[in-house]
Amino acid sequence: MINECKVAEKNDNTVELETLEKSIARLQKRIDKFNVMYADDTISKEEYLRYVSVAKREREELEESKNRIIEDSKGMQESELDIEVVRTKLSEYLSLKDNMVDRNILNRLVKTIYNREGNEFVWVMNFSNLEIVDKPERIEKFSEEYR
Repeated sequence: MINECKVAEKNDNTVELETLEKSIARLQKRIDKFNVMYADDTISKEEYLRYVSVAKREREELEESKNRIIEDSKGMQESELDIEVVRTKLSEYLSLKDNMVDRNILNRLVKTIYNREGNEFVWVMNFSNLEIVDKPERIEKFSEEYR
């Protein structure tokens, strides 16, 4: 599941980066056309300066967005989970005798579980610290039924 989420996240960034690159290229073509129009005396100097300044400002904003996404993805790569460590730890901890999971394992790996809506539950996992948690975080707001 973690690998699937990482792939989906990576694909989302790729699509967004491609869209930004296309927009940047389109703005550069527009700037080039304004240059030609000005050189051919199709537009005045004032129009040229106004159009080019707007297009350059938009291009710079898109390039900043692109650079932010690239930096964020670098940061995510540095903080990525080591899937092999997680897999090894899970293999060590899990022995599904009698189709039951030891409560200590759940306390180690699950930070909290909360009900989003209806029968949908969100499990917040804790892979950063695989030590035993003496008192796991509990949700007090929900009724006994939801716990």
